[in-house]
Amino acid sequence: MPRSQRHIAYIYGRGGAAVQARVGRVPVAAEIAASAGGKVRDLTGPDLRNAILALAAAKAAVSNDSGLLHVAAALGTPTIGIFGPTSPWHWAPLNPLAATIETATALDCRPCHQPTCRVGHHRCMRDIDPEQVLEAARAALAPV
Repeated sequence: MPRSQRHIAYIYGRGGAAVQARVGRVPVAAEIAASAGGKVRDLTGPDLRNAILALAAAKAAVSNDSGLLHVAAALGTPTIGIFGPTSPWHWAPLNPLAATIETATALDCRPCHQPTCRVGHHRCMRDIDPEQVLEAARAALAPV
C-alpha cells in the first residue's frame, strides 16, 4: 500500500471514519478500510443517497475535487478539498467551512483538468504532503 494510503488509513482509524471511492478505485477504498483495524467503514457503492447521508452525518469531509466535495460543502459539513489537476481558484467549494489544499510544487502542466495524468507523473497529487491534509482535518474538527 502506498504511503499516502497508509497515512489515510491511520488518520481515519484514529477517530473512526468512512471511505468512499469512485468506480475503478473500489479496491483501494477496501484496502484502506481493512488496514484501519475495523474503525473505518467502506461506503463505496452505486447509491448516491448513502453517500449524501454519510456526508451529512460527518464531522468533516476530505475529498478530491469532485461532486461529493461540493455536496459536503453544500450540506454545511466542514470540508477539505484536495486539488491536483484542477484549480481551487475555479472550483473551490462556496462554503466558509471549506479549506483547500494543493501542491506547492510549480508544475507547467497544472491545472490540466484531466482525470488521467497526460505526462505520467501525477505530481499534482503525489506531491501533496499527507501531513498537510491531516493538519487541515484537525483544524476542521477543532472546537470553535
